[in-house]
Amino acid sequence: MRTWRTRVISLALPLLAGSVCAQDTLSLEQAIGLALANEHGIRIARNEATIAEAQATAGNAGLLPRIDATGRGSYSNQDTDLDFAEGIPDVQRNGVENTALSGQVGLTYTLFNGMGNFATWERAQLNAQLADLRTRAQVEGTLTQVIALYYAIAALDEDVAITQRILDISADRFQRQEGKAALGGAGRLDVLNAQVDLQVDSTAYILALQRRARSARDLNVLMGAHCGYRGEGVARHQLRTRSRGGTTRSGGHERQRAAGRGHLAGPHSRSG
Repeated sequence: MRTWRTRVISLALPLLAGSVCAQDTLSLEQAIGLALANEHGIRIARNEATIAEAQATAGNAGLLPRIDATGRGSYSNQDTDLDFAEGIPDVQRNGVENTALSGQVGLTYTLFNGMGNFATWERAQLNAQLADLRTRAQVEGTLTQVIALYYAIAALDEDVAITQRILDISADRFQRQEGKAALGGAGRLDVLNAQVDLQVDSTAYILALQRRARSARDLNVLMGAHCGYRGEGVARHQLRTRSRGGTTRSGGHERQRAAGRGHLAGPHSRSG
């Protein structure tokens, strides 16, 4: 039982060698290592399994002899001054010491109690095995969630990149329509339609960012990350086999979001 938990701990230690706090890119191995070491459900299950294993002993079941030992010691230092009647000399004693020691040792052993001790020991062993299985189930369930969230973030990276490219196209189209309208080459309706499309694409882009941030937060909870990892990127070198557009471009964030904010109130603020 302890061997399996030891292997889990030893697996987590080398995976934690590279701290996620010092970098923005998180690999799947690092996510698994952090979850094995920090996830609260795993830590609680592991501690309960350790306690159950420590209790599954023959001594706790009453199969071994019991030795009770008690000891007692006392020490006194007295000064005595006795005054007697005339004719009897007085008695004066200083530093009268008295030391007393006592001890007791008892040995008890239950020869037979209806096989109750063996039943208790067997029950404790079964509880230890059950706690170990619970730990294994907790570890497997947590790792399943970590892997699912990790690749969900990878898919959301692609969604963010796609919606960002669509937003680029909408922003460019809106600027072109405004330019055409200024030169008389396009009507006001075309400008408003381009503005509506820009708003829709901007909303889709913001929602994609929110979904990704929510998934990164859930992954942080499973990893027990205290260093504020925001999920800036899962291991991009592993995701290139899935898509070459899986990373977001941070350079255009502020420009696009500003463009969306600048034109959100367009249909109400412009006059035909």
